[in-house]
Formats: sequence, structure tokens, C-alpha cells
Amino acid sequence: MPKRSRKDEDSDDYFRRKLRKLEKELQRRRQSPVISNDSSSPDSSPLLPLQEEDNVQPETLEIGNGDAAATTESETKDPLEAAPVVEQSALDDEILSLLGETPSKDKKYGAEIQNDLAVRWEHIATSGLSKEARKELLEKHMIPNNCKKVEAPALNPEIKAALTEALLKKDKALETKQKQQAAAISCLSEALTLILASEHRDSKIIKLLIEAGRIMCDSQHTESLTRRSFICSTIKKELKDQLYDTEIDKFLFGEKLADTLKAAKAINKSATDMKATPPKPSQNIKKAAPKNSKFPQYNRLQSTVSHATANPPPASAPAPQATRRPQRPPPPPPRSSRPRAPAPRR
Repeated sequence: MPKRSRKDEDSDDYFRRKLRKLEKELQRRRQSPVISNDSSSPDSSPLLPLQEEDNVQPETLEIGNGDAAATTESETKDPLEAAPVVEQSALDDEILSLLGETPSKDKKYGAEIQNDLAVRWEHIATSGLSKEARKELLEKHMIPNNCKKVEAPALNPEIKAALTEALLKKDKALETKQKQQAAAISCLSEALTLILASEHRDSKIIKLLIEAGRIMCDSQHTESLTRRSFICSTIKKELKDQLYDTEIDKFLFGEKLADTLKAAKAINKSATDMKATPPKPSQNIKKAAPKNSKFPQYNRLQSTVSHATANPPPASAPAPQATRRPQRPPPPPPRSSRPRAPAPRR
């Protein structure tokens, strides 16, 4: 017989079946004759436990699943698990000063702005403007005529010719960003000009607009320095210091970059001429033969070579002429093939 699961024991059908079994058992026992010697003794009566259950109604045994689970959890929970809560006393100011500042990673925000403005600016910051809207704003807010240096500086032609295609694309992207910042500075400048020209001037609004303009101008300068760093990473070391000293105007490295490069080359040439040349090592260095050599022929050869190196022949002396070997006399003519008569014996 399969085991009964916990879920079946907690169901309502299970309690109903148990109740029907108890009722049947109670009815069967009531119908059977009871034989007892001592009817006055309560312990000897087998019907006493069942008679006490007569007053129990079926509704009292029907307990919902949720209440039963809650009751079971509350009854079976170990009382030792619930640790007593100890109230901690607050530390005084002297102890807190010794501990230092409270470490907090929560980012602080300023006062809230108008809700409609906040919704639109958050949407633009996360989704961006359309190409047409961006172009319209850049054309609408042009650079002021008396404030031309807030514009994005152009790349010098001398530097542009020495850069790779990848660096040129990166510089172009940063320059486009600077053009948008320059348009924002122009827009703030127009607003400040209108406020300053009016009769009613709110100093609080003027201060906020001026601070916004200062932040934008500083960001423009930072972007120019970033462009310089990318470009100077591929330039010769001798020219870097001279390029960093140039002033930013309508060009990234200044209008007088050609004169700066000429001066840098002249300085490098002068520094090279002023450096003392190190003495060349002497060529008349004798190579000492290894001591205790096992090969005497090697020792004689080394001494001959070192002597010839140490005492070279004078350049004015004529070169020794090669001596010719004496030629051998021609062979005698061939004799006749007649056999020679033997000499007479004496």
C-alpha cells in the first residue's frame, strides 16, 4: 500500500473520511451489548472516550489548508530560533568623531525641477534628437562674432597629413561633439544678453546661467585637450613638448604651427651638434692567446696575426712583387726507335 503524503493528510477529504470511520465505529459499538462488572468505574468503560466525541460536530474538524499550515508552523517552530532583540544605545558625539564619517554610497541629487521639463530632458538624454532637429538647432544658434574661440577648433593641415585614417575618424567625432557644445554656449550667451539688457534683472537666474556657461566652456577645453592627447601619441617625442606648448585658437595646435615645427627642428639639430661624440674604440687591440693551450700551432698563428695587426706595413712602401719561379728546360727530342746494340763485353 503506498504511503500517504503530507498533502493528502492536510486536505478536507481526509478529515471527512476519518470522521465517517469514527461515526461508523461509534454506531457499531452502541449497537453491541456492553458487559461490565463495575459500571460505576469510569476507567473500566470502553465507551467513555467515544461518548465524549458525541458532542463533536463535523464542522469543527474541517480546517482550511491555510489555517492548518499556519497553525502547524507556529506549533512546530523552535522557540530557541527567535533570538532576543537587544536594543543598542546611541553613541555620543565624541565616539562618532573618532569613528570618522559615515560611509555612504547613495548618490545625492538636487532640488526637483518642473515635471514637464524633466520628462522631456530625460527623453532627449536617453534617446537623443532626430537628425533634422539637431541640424536645425545648430544652424539657429550660431557662434557670436565677438566670441569665435568657443567654436570647435579645426585640425591643422600639417598634423592632418601625418595621421592615420582611424585617428582622423576619432578626431572628427570629437570635433562634432565640440560643435554641439559651442551651439549650447551660444544659446546661453543669447539668453544672458537678453536678461542683462532688460530693466528687471534677476540676479539668481543670471548666476545660474553664468555657471552653466562656465561649465560648458570648461568642457569645450577638456575635449580639445583630449583631441591633442590622441594625436600626440603618434608624433615623434622630440616634437611633443613643442606641440603641447602651442595655444589653442581656431586651430587645434594654433595658427603658427609651421613656425613652431621649424623652431623644434632647429632646437633638435643644435642639441645633436652640441652633444660630445664618444671616442671610437682602438683597433690595435692584441688578442691574447689562451694560456696553457694544448695546440702550439694555434699559439704561433695568434702571435703572427697580432704582430701583423700591431705593425702594419707603411702606406708609402711599394707592394712587394711576386717572384717568378724558374722555368724548366724543354724536354730533349725523342730518340729513334731503332734498338740499341748491346755494348761488347770486355
